[in-house]
Amino acid sequence: MTSNLIQPWMIEWYPALVVLGFLATLVSLRVLLRFGPRDEPGQRRIHTTPTPRGGAIGIAAIIWMASAIATLLYSIAALAPPLLLLSSFALLGALDDFKPQGAGLRLLVQFGIASFACQHFLPDASIALQALAIIACVTLVNFANFLDGSNGYLAGLFVLFGVFALALKLPGAELVCSIAALYIGFLPFNFPNARVFMGDVGSYLIGATLAYAMFATLGHSVTPDGELRDTHALLQLGMLLLPFCIDPLLTILCRACKRRAIWRAHREHAFQWLRRSGFSASALLLASGAEAFVLALLAARASTDVLTWLLPAWITFGALAWFWLKRTLLRWKRLGPTA
Repeated sequence: MTSNLIQPWMIEWYPALVVLGFLATLVSLRVLLRFGPRDEPGQRRIHTTPTPRGGAIGIAAIIWMASAIATLLYSIAALAPPLLLLSSFALLGALDDFKPQGAGLRLLVQFGIASFACQHFLPDASIALQALAIIACVTLVNFANFLDGSNGYLAGLFVLFGVFALALKLPGAELVCSIAALYIGFLPFNFPNARVFMGDVGSYLIGATLAYAMFATLGHSVTPDGELRDTHALLQLGMLLLPFCIDPLLTILCRACKRRAIWRAHREHAFQWLRRSGFSASALLLASGAEAFVLALLAARASTDVLTWLLPAWITFGALAWFWLKRTLLRWKRLGPTA
């Protein structure tokens, strides 16, 4: 339904979008340095100097303007629903950057946005599939937010995701890659040394874009009767999403088993342990990018039957590697408090 919305012209504009993302971030940084919130160094944070937060608000402003234009102009009205999905989550993130909200309220609003999106993208799906899609949407948004804790890590992974999604010709990939191009312009301000953090506005926007890719792929794969047909694109998308999901999911499960509040700030994610153990932001992104590349290559080469067992096999392998990594890092005894 949405896979070819902007293909005729958007590819030619990718370089312009990179420049636009750079200029938007530059303006955002200048404003935030004078008026914006800052993240102070602390026990649960990796950075050591006060750093402006909300640097992706300029990118979000571009999405907000594009949403308004797409809504008003009939010729590109088909772009309005996906852009409104991204805009809504970005607005929620921006509000939380400048005036932090309670976890319960944020979650309630997230489910509301996801429910409205699901009604548009999956109107013919079964109630069970819609419920799963709504939960997955909220999960992806929050997982992206959890991963925003190391310079360039989340933005870098997202850029790779957009490139790989376009290479695999997944539904909605043109819009996803367009948003990723904007984040290429953000990266020089955040990696390898951070002059500004993207903030919740940036991580929510990335999570919402991942959720849009899921909705678009499900919409492509669901029949008019509400049944799943071709699952190949869904399996490919699942492979590309693994770098965003394994670490946050296992961290939440471990905290829940230890009866720790999963909504509170902490630094128990594996990537945070690696940074505190001496690994640089560049090394972390290189390792995660290599994994993303291997997953994309497997997704491109493997058949549907192979992906059916390869996806759960990689999840199992990733879980074992995660526990082994944390056990190894604990032996080094180079980690500070985590809870």
